[in-house]
Amino acid sequence: MKKLFLSLALFLVCSVAHGASLLVSWDDNSSAESGYAIERADSTGVFKEVGRVAANVIVYNDSALPELATFTYRVRAFKTVTGQPDIVSAYSNTASGTTTLNGPTNNKVGPSQIVKLGRGESAYIIASK
Repeated sequence: MKKLFLSLALFLVCSVAHGASLLVSWDDNSSAESGYAIERADSTGVFKEVGRVAANVIVYNDSALPELATFTYRVRAFKTVTGQPDIVSAYSNTASGTTTLNGPTNNKVGPSQIVKLGRGESAYIIASK
């Protein structure tokens, strides 16, 4: 019986994609994986799987997150074997990121409209030329 060895993902990094989205990326060091499982922990420190990507995909966009929240991620390769539990690699290093403010809540701006901002009481007048 041939044993399957999955290399772990290395150099995991996390960066802000846009406001309430964090972009997680890693190096693909495995050649036999079916894909990668991405796990996220919030301030409780408990990791839960939040997504999976196909083999050779090295980026995951975690979106619709709360503003100004910090999350920690880890990734591991998996190999699907019919009729058996997935074979998994060791976990990658962990990487953390903090979401930012999303900006204005009303993103449909027409000529000469007043738009309230997402935070505070200020408003801007937007006028088209």
